[in-house]
Amino acid sequence: MKKTRADYQAIEKHRNYMHKLILEEATFNHRAFPSGDIDEVFVVLLFNKLTIAFPNRVVVPQISHNFQINFTSAILELKKLMYDPEFGVWMSFSLHLGINDSFFFLFNYEEPIDILTEAYDDQVYRDELNQWTRSEENIPEWWRQKIDKK
Repeated sequence: MKKTRADYQAIEKHRNYMHKLILEEATFNHRAFPSGDIDEVFVVLLFNKLTIAFPNRVVVPQISHNFQINFTSAILELKKLMYDPEFGVWMSFSLHLGINDSFFFLFNYEEPIDILTEAYDDQVYRDELNQWTRSEENIPEWWRQKIDKK
C-alpha cells in the first residue's frame, strides 16, 4: 500500500517526538546518560523488547520507567506507520544527535544487529517476522538461518 502525505507527516511527527524523549531523558536522568555528550543512541526493538545502547561505550543506559513506556509506545507506532508488507519494517535504528538540536535517524531493515545480540534469542526473530511479515525475497539470509533453527 502506497504511503500518503499524511502517513509521511505522521512518521515525521513520531521521529520528532522520539528525539524529544531522548533529549529529556538525557537531561533528567544522568544515570542513563552520564556524560551528557551523547551523539548517537542505538535502539533495537524486536518483538516488543527494547534495548538502548551507546555505540563505542561500555555503558548500557539505566533508563527510567516512564521513558521506557513512552519511548516503546512511540517506537511501536513508528513501526506501524513505516511498515510495508513487501519489505517489512526496520529492526533497529540509530539516532544521531547533532549541534543546535539537529538529528537524523538511520533505520536498519536487513543487517544483523551486532550490539547486544545475546539479548535476543532465535525465537524473538521468529516472533518479529510473524508480527511484521515481509516477502520471502526480503528476508535476509542471516535472519532466515535464525528462524529456520528449531
